[in-house]
Amino acid sequence: MDEVEKEIRRSFVVQGDWCEKLASPFTALVCRTFAEQLDKSTSFGKSVLEWPGKPDALNDALMLRIAGVFHALAKRGTYPNLTSLYPPNPLPSKEQLWSVLSEVIAEEERELAQWLQWAPQTNEVARSMALNAGLMTLGLETQLPLSLLEVGSSAGLNLFPDRFHYQYDGKSYGNLDSKVVLQPAWQGRLPPSFNYEVIGRRGVDLNPLDVSNPQDQERLRSYVWPDQADRQARVSAAIQIAAADPPLLDKGDAAAWVENNVQPKGGQVSV
Repeated sequence: MDEVEKEIRRSFVVQGDWCEKLASPFTALVCRTFAEQLDKSTSFGKSVLEWPGKPDALNDALMLRIAGVFHALAKRGTYPNLTSLYPPNPLPSKEQLWSVLSEVIAEEERELAQWLQWAPQTNEVARSMALNAGLMTLGLETQLPLSLLEVGSSAGLNLFPDRFHYQYDGKSYGNLDSKVVLQPAWQGRLPPSFNYEVIGRRGVDLNPLDVSNPQDQERLRSYVWPDQADRQARVSAAIQIAAADPPLLDKGDAAAWVENNVQPKGGQVSV
């Protein structure tokens, strides 16, 4: 085993440890199973274990790319044996899991190769919990409509903070009819209750996803760990909201985009 392969296997183990710490035992099992069992006997295994970049989560997030594609295949139901191992079903053994994963690897060469080229994009809408508190404060202080500009927007789900329901320390804010309900562990003084107006939504990403495209919707759902049902429900509800009114997303470099788009405008606040 060469040093490249050793580094890749180590990165899978580390990712598995983090998944365990972040309350995703199933994804942890997937990571550890690949770390132990994958070999170069298939084109997929060879591509993974000879990965030319940096495999860790801070760079290419190679294991999370793999976890995403198998989650997608499990959700499709194309392979019933695979679907039966995924949550909410009981946690399988490594042997059970690898037996099915290896069968899928043998059948899905093209699909697996495609997903390896895509960086994971979870687009976690829980980030709007803090964003909304700041926007309510800003809206109240300025009494101006807001134009939202986001760097690294993925599919732009966090460009809709005004359409989510928030509960800060038991008090409700935002759109109380929304299917996206965010309940942060709030500490300190509560934010002001203010219904700010959003008149613009625009983002930039190196690889923006089209939230109205079923394939991109699948990717967004698949990068969310399968045993975290609350996050699964949250992203699905946010996709429905965004797909009904897709935001304007640019493909490009953040630095140049910010320079061109973030500037004072009369009668509104850009944030």
